[in-house]
Amino acid sequence: MRPLFHLILNLLKLHPHIRATILLSPATSDRMIKDLNAFTNSEKKLQSRGGTGSISEHLQVVTCGKDSTVVYDAAAAQKDIEDYSTVLPGFIKEIFSGERDLGYGRNNRFASMIPTKIIMDMCQFTVPDILRKAVSEVDQPMPPVLVFCPISFSAMYSMFVTNGLQGMYGRVLRNIDRDVAAGIPVKDAYAKRSFDFPGEVVKFIDIPYKYDYELEPHWALQEIPVESLMAFFPIYHTMFDPIVSGFIMPFTGEFEAETIKVIEKEMGKPLFSVGPQVPADMWNNTLQREIASDDDRKALTFLDDMETVHGPKSVCYLRLISMSASGPSTFLTVDRTSSAGCCRHSKRPVYQSSLLFPSGLKAVPQDFLDEFKDFKDYCHVTFAPQWQVLNHAATGFFITHCGSNSTSETILAEVPIVAMPFFGDQGEIAALLTEVFKIGIDIKQTKTFTNPAHNTLYDGTKIVGTEDAIKEEMRGIWVWMTGKEGDEMRKRVAELKQGIKQSVASGMIGRDLTKIGLGEWA
Repeated sequence: MRPLFHLILNLLKLHPHIRATILLSPATSDRMIKDLNAFTNSEKKLQSRGGTGSISEHLQVVTCGKDSTVVYDAAAAQKDIEDYSTVLPGFIKEIFSGERDLGYGRNNRFASMIPTKIIMDMCQFTVPDILRKAVSEVDQPMPPVLVFCPISFSAMYSMFVTNGLQGMYGRVLRNIDRDVAAGIPVKDAYAKRSFDFPGEVVKFIDIPYKYDYELEPHWALQEIPVESLMAFFPIYHTMFDPIVSGFIMPFTGEFEAETIKVIEKEMGKPLFSVGPQVPADMWNNTLQREIASDDDRKALTFLDDMETVHGPKSVCYLRLISMSASGPSTFLTVDRTSSAGCCRHSKRPVYQSSLLFPSGLKAVPQDFLDEFKDFKDYCHVTFAPQWQVLNHAATGFFITHCGSNSTSETILAEVPIVAMPFFGDQGEIAALLTEVFKIGIDIKQTKTFTNPAHNTLYDGTKIVGTEDAIKEEMRGIWVWMTGKEGDEMRKRVAELKQGIKQSVASGMIGRDLTKIGLGEWA
């Protein structure tokens, strides 16, 4: 959600004629309002292109829930989703009606302005039908809709375009429909087909070819309830909904330009490359050190100590757990915590310290905690201040799942990566960063596919997957990251960052942000 939120803020800065209403769930709203306050503190006035006035005059954030705030934890997440789903249709209808009172104590400051353009998140696959019903009931025309897709261009190609606009997601849904028609219960069909990869070669354009199962390389390490899968794969239908006019991608178009051409030709809709959507302070590396929680203090103090004891670039930053805002059923954890133990036992004496953190929304496995209980050069926190961690002088590299947010932050912080992708677009992003731009290394021996026969990568690598094999691979990684190769990666990631900045100044990112702001997509 954060990149989409910052896209709106950046559009308001660039195009002061815009007025924007952002509809958020209660749990998301609290965090985004904090981002808004930080944004307005650093950007006091809209100065670009002669604009005046503060951002707050151009933007309203509406919390779509029966309660205005929800504590951000797993116990409250399901209620938050249910409230959001219940309240959102009514709020959208009232906004299109020009009503000031939206209900549940929420007001519409822009009641006199009926929406003329809509940007929606790709995962909100129920929104197109909600919009159709709302505009029909109040007799308003349907505004053009752009879908914000926080995935890479190569991932969009594999998910939705290959095999005659089926893609991997269309194939999964087609097989599920066949199973259901044959009498298999829907949940059973999703459980069976969501992990079903035939072993076909995906012929990418801007990244190397891969077997399809390589793009979901750690499915078997995850706890994913079938309800989460049922809420995820239907985004395929959103991409082809007739009300959708185009797609916004928070990536740099110049890096996958040929893929963009093919997608636009096949789907018949434009792609807008807007690059990393983050606060200006991240672009300029001027974000001040801030201690907002005990976790922040613990993590940053640890880094300070490690820099004193072991020197700069001595810490491996590992993000162990990935999570989704879709609900508690999608909070994912790595079962094979021995992989983290391999980090510890394989790194000495080359790398002296490690910083690891899990999500506070799922309990940390006890065997993981036991693995590190006597290891002094280790810090575990519930939530790490990621940007501050990445920019700390002690941080040497980042073991990451290669989600789009983390990818943007690590590039802007000029930190090389060790890639451990899990699902979604992470495999494609990892390939782009490690095989094309060579700013990191992809861990291969941890890859665990659901089909035992899938034990070979397209590049010929055999997946042994034993603890010894993982340790051996990681020993090589530590050597690379602390030697000449690691220094060369740092130079390349700095060059990559400059390429993104150039795209903002005079390339596709700057061009497409202008087009979106001026409404040149209807």
